[in-house]
Amino acid sequence: MKVAIEEPAKWERVLTVEVPAEDVARDLDDVYREYRDRAALPGFRRGKAPRHVIKARFGKSIHFDLLERIIPRAYRDALEQEQLVPVSEPEFESVNYEEDAPLSFQARVKVAPRVAPTGYRGMALRLDVEPVAESHVAENLESIRERHADFVPVERESADGDIVMVDYERLDPEGKPADQMTKGFPVAIGDDSLVPEFARAMRGAKAGDERAATVEHTHAEPHDGAPEGTPHTHVINFRLFAREVREKRLPPLDDALAQKVETRSGDHTASFGTLDELRQEIQRRLGFVEEARARQRMADAAIDRLVDQNVFEVPDFLVDQLLEGVEARKEDADPMIIGDREEKTKALRVELRPRAERRVRRSLLLSAIAREEKLAVSREEVSREVVRIARREGRKAEEVWDELEKADALGGLRERLLEGKVVEFIVENGVIERGSPAA
Repeated sequence: MKVAIEEPAKWERVLTVEVPAEDVARDLDDVYREYRDRAALPGFRRGKAPRHVIKARFGKSIHFDLLERIIPRAYRDALEQEQLVPVSEPEFESVNYEEDAPLSFQARVKVAPRVAPTGYRGMALRLDVEPVAESHVAENLESIRERHADFVPVERESADGDIVMVDYERLDPEGKPADQMTKGFPVAIGDDSLVPEFARAMRGAKAGDERAATVEHTHAEPHDGAPEGTPHTHVINFRLFAREVREKRLPPLDDALAQKVETRSGDHTASFGTLDELRQEIQRRLGFVEEARARQRMADAAIDRLVDQNVFEVPDFLVDQLLEGVEARKEDADPMIIGDREEKTKALRVELRPRAERRVRRSLLLSAIAREEKLAVSREEVSREVVRIARREGRKAEEVWDELEKADALGGLRERLLEGKVVEFIVENGVIERGSPAA
């Protein structure tokens, strides 16, 4: 295969590729064979129609399928042959093909700089693990007490932390019941209440008290001829009856509480006979968390050092692409970016550009290390990550995969997994000294 390269702009290449006639002929034979095996033509048994009949019937489709088969493959081979790393989708042009002749085409593509990564093997790394704070153990034990709390009926006014068992009914505009009464609804008095309007109304209530509450629901459904998307507030009035006030009682921190606790790790379930055993397990698990955080800090520091050591020019268009995405998210999240949007966008671009350049350099460097060490992410690894995401979100893996595919986000997921592999490779091939923050 012949490849010629032109450089119309700094980071742009035009590849002129010529595929030998004998290679094209082999692919053409395969395409004809596939059509012959699939085609059901009058007067011929399936798979027995002669080539000229297949050509007369499916000539244009065969021509299209042949190009679709050869051009992407030849393009990838040309990139590998010329050691080019594309950072944009190719634009194919000047396709020239006739039967029994070479096939030629041009591919216009933007490319990354040639990066020869150094210093990533045998790095001196330091792992400083924070000791588990006793306060964190105490917080975990207190959380366990909260999960095993009892709510005991009391004869007093409700206060923060209490649960009020409420019967309530919705009222129509005339103040009459609009539907059946809902009974035994628990209202938590405090900031974490499911219906804060009910919680405010029931604060200070005793069993038998009647209270009123108004709930406002704002939505963007069309109403009264207003433009689509105009916010509309719907007011609902309720009558509440306090059936019972329950006070939260925390169990004592003792062996009896520890014996109620079970922990699960994979298929293994652990139980505890004493409070000391439970405390040791909490300490152990928090130690794993601190170890993981320390390893992440160590890996981040290693990559930062590599980015500082491996200096190369970063294409402006890649930085601009990253900034465009950041700007869009910033504008969506910040309602204050209004008025002179052009000036604010320009200021934002100047502020974020150094970080964006470093982020692009990091990505290009890790990609170069992956190529150097022949690291790759398989489809199976992507599938496993999709399954993990689905489990975390309580969804079906097929649904998550389809969503990522429609959003054209599978490539980004694969890139993230590959970067993780590279970082893992760097750490595994480093020389790790274990220390402590105090040192």
